[in-house]
Amino acid sequence: MRASHRIRSTSLSLVILSKNGAVLNTTSVSPVGTSGAHFSASFATPTVPFRLKLRGRTKKNFDFERSSHNIVHPSHTLIRVRYASHEFTVPIRGSSMVMFLVYNTGSTEMFDLKVQESSIFTASMLMSAVRVHQNRSSFLIVRFSAKSTATSGTADNVIVTATGRTSNVSVNHAFSLMVV
Repeated sequence: MRASHRIRSTSLSLVILSKNGAVLNTTSVSPVGTSGAHFSASFATPTVPFRLKLRGRTKKNFDFERSSHNIVHPSHTLIRVRYASHEFTVPIRGSSMVMFLVYNTGSTEMFDLKVQESSIFTASMLMSAVRVHQNRSSFLIVRFSAKSTATSGTADNVIVTATGRTSNVSVNHAFSLMVV
């Protein structure tokens, strides 16, 4: 958050809004860490599409708001990075492993997994599908290697997608990898 030192952190609240702007929920926001630039909020995910608005006061007592423009579409499936060896870097003549968790609150289902092609990295998976039981998670491991044309210091965004075979729900997670 830019100029976070100007914000009265105890005044922050997160407003969850429907697509048409109706307030669905409001929750407090707490500082995380010592820099004063990171904050956290917890709330139950709405069942309808929503967006976020951050409200608060500056240390000079002025009101401020920051609104997200993106609409979040809730899903019963989530995919996230659980662990990344080498802190999201790939040695130029080696490989790095990234472990993903696929979490499912819907019915037990098989999920097909896909890694978007990259101009810098090749990806290999032992499994291209994973069964995730209701209210459980399963993991998948992807090994990334730098292509022979990659040079140290170059980076690329990588997208991993999980698609349910029955529900057709598709979720993805994007992150950056860098060649070192």
